[in-house]
Amino acid sequence: SLAIEVAKQWNRVIVSADSRQCYKEMETGTAKPTNEELKEVPHYFINSHSIHQELTASQYANEASLVLQQIFKEHNGAVLVGGSGLYIKALIDGLDDIPEAIPETREKLNRTFKSQGIQALQDQLKKIDPKAYETIDLQNPRRLVRALEVYETTGHPISHYWQRHNNPNRTYQPIKIGLFMDRAKLYERIDQRCDQMLESGLLQEVKALESYKHLAPLQSIGYKEFFDYLEGTISYEQAVLLFKKHTRNLAKRQLTWFRRDEAMQWFQPDQVESIRQYISKTIE
Repeated sequence: SLAIEVAKQWNRVIVSADSRQCYKEMETGTAKPTNEELKEVPHYFINSHSIHQELTASQYANEASLVLQQIFKEHNGAVLVGGSGLYIKALIDGLDDIPEAIPETREKLNRTFKSQGIQALQDQLKKIDPKAYETIDLQNPRRLVRALEVYETTGHPISHYWQRHNNPNRTYQPIKIGLFMDRAKLYERIDQRCDQMLESGLLQEVKALESYKHLAPLQSIGYKEFFDYLEGTISYEQAVLLFKKHTRNLAKRQLTWFRRDEAMQWFQPDQVESIRQYISKTIE
């Protein structure tokens, strides 16, 4: 991968900022680096946590900051990789403290989800916080409930707490590189990757984790759809179509998030030499 090539060229290690690859129980459905890739360059936050202990963006930022402090004792930098924009922002820029919600508010929203379905939560979020609606995983009921409970508790949308732009504790200067490609080609590659996950045993993994489907990490794309299939609420064919659709939608929201960052430099995946030159020029 590009990240491994960059890490090897500049003698760096890789720090994952993916919100799901950190969970050791979630293997096939998270497209983790292969064992061969993990051997090429040291990786952090891959299989580092359990689904029984959710790693929030704030917790990730705290833990990753400590990891970076240790890395910088032996290396001049690290390669931060991932598509979880909030995790990356939390680490690099910091987040304002988000107040805890009133338990009754969360219970009310969970009742809404159970009685009216996920669409009701999505509609509420779209109305009160369009920015969050464009960026968070709309198929994850826990994240929807969290965004809505913050608004109902504080009167501010959750995106209000993402506004912080300066982390006083940061001792490094990030070089931000984003990858893009033609949307039709991107969606084709997403569909192919979903098919590869299914061929590699995603459904078997979901079955093995079914008793833990109530846990927050598993209320996510690639798992939720097939839990619904196992419950008999949708067919297998419907689950596959939804899996691909939700993954494409997530990719679109990820791009929306990162394109707001004016410091991001964009390249196509095959522009490896241009990326190398940009990094060399920036770190000189």
